[in-house]
Amino acid sequence: MKLRAFIVGPFHWRIRDGRWKFQFLPAHFLSAGGAAALVPTNPDQPRWREIVMIAAGPVANLGTGLIAIPVALAVAGSPFEQDWHFLGVFSTSAW
Repeated sequence: MKLRAFIVGPFHWRIRDGRWKFQFLPAHFLSAGGAAALVPTNPDQPRWREIVMIAAGPVANLGTGLIAIPVALAVAGSPFEQDWHFLGVFSTSAW
């Protein structure tokens, strides 16, 4: 797969005329979304590779959530208790 564009909130990187171009869009500053545009380098690549590529993001979120939930529950009574809200939101949004 070849990366053609990468977007994180207001930061956009794209390939234009064979060169990477950066663009900052202040109107998208509050957007929490992101994206990656990929194209296959080999049109005859096996279908399972595309399935693995598509499933990698949700599997990573599930793994992160499974790690963050016990951490958020174990933080009570520790010096990091003030960060519980962040850990709780992070663990639930990872699902």
